[in-house]
Amino acid sequence: RAFEEKGGPSMVNFKMSRGPNSLMGVATAPEEKEGSYVSTRVLGSRHHKSAEAHPLRVYCSEKLARDTGASLPRGVAWLHPTHPLVSNKGYAHITLEGGADCVLRASVSPAVPSTDAIALADEDRYNCHVAEDQTANFVRFAPPADERHDLVDVEIEARVMRPADVAERDIATSSSDISDEDGDDIERGRPAGRIFAEVDGALLLPALRKRLVDRWLCVGEVLTLSYPRDGDDLAFLEGTSLRMRVSRCDTIDATDAAVALGYHCYRGCVVPDTRVYVHAVDDPGAEDGGVCVTVGGGLRLVNSNARGGRA
Repeated sequence: RAFEEKGGPSMVNFKMSRGPNSLMGVATAPEEKEGSYVSTRVLGSRHHKSAEAHPLRVYCSEKLARDTGASLPRGVAWLHPTHPLVSNKGYAHITLEGGADCVLRASVSPAVPSTDAIALADEDRYNCHVAEDQTANFVRFAPPADERHDLVDVEIEARVMRPADVAERDIATSSSDISDEDGDDIERGRPAGRIFAEVDGALLLPALRKRLVDRWLCVGEVLTLSYPRDGDDLAFLEGTSLRMRVSRCDTIDATDAAVALGYHCYRGCVVPDTRVYVHAVDDPGAEDGGVCVTVGGGLRLVNSNARGGRA
């Protein structure tokens, strides 16, 4: 009604996720058109290579694993065993030249065809804004000396990657819930929608922490989890695939952050003491019979570990 009084609807300028690297969860896929999307930052990096940078052609690690039979777990950038970027320890942290937020943990595999190649999983290509068969410049990551690195906490939003093979049901679990004309759940303050899966956060959290240990994370970074692809410890997911997005990270305690002048944190390293909060997308957490339950993105996450809720 308000926009009618102002003379009608206005145009909003935004960009939809496009191309093969889009991890959109349960959102509707955009219409495919001719051409491809490549990050202009990556292109600029390619044309302004420094002496420390290594131009690498991006390969799909899923395809290499299928064709060679090699084990190439996700969350790792795979390089040729003789590549100079990897230290004598057998691993290194690398990033795109030009100051990208995302930091990749690199290791070696004989499945990588040459020293000018890098194998990345779909989520890592998405996080780095690079595409398969594209050449991009990578450098060894050196943490800025004037920044805190160890994360005090990290907050992650979860949603269903694709509908699980379970019965679809309404988010509302009680006939006493009241909805307004826009479909919003007034009593619980949650958006109306559909649930495709229910997951126990008490099982999800330790499995997630196992994959985050010693890993650099940045705000907006995406991880995906599914069984059996990502390990037997995820058997509780059954046919559900989850899209996990880092929504916030802090290198100082929330109390100190609230009064710290100019404080801003967008990246850091997960250490053993890092608190990990996990909840369904767009839901800060609510008590349901003494258990923190969050709902959104096709997911009902029981025993959520959410800010303001109970672990």
